[in-house]
Amino acid sequence: MSAQLQNRIFAFDLDGTIYTGNRLINGADEVVHYLRRQGAKVVFFTNSSTRTVQQVFEKLARMSLSPVLEDVHTSARAAAIY
Repeated sequence: MSAQLQNRIFAFDLDGTIYTGNRLINGADEVVHYLRRQGAKVVFFTNSSTRTVQQVFEKLARMSLSPVLEDVHTSARAAAIY
């Protein structure tokens, strides 16, 4: 495990960075899994308000990204919290 990445957080936008539509961007899964193996936390954000956190979580799970529900954030949820 890399000490340089332990306790670090990497935040990714989703559409256009991790996936495009329903297609995973080449290498995105490798980057996410590499960071986690190195001890980093990976969180996901989307500005799309058309899906719930649960729906985004399920989409990421179908793409084999092994998301954690608490690490998925949407603009609609942020607005509701605000």
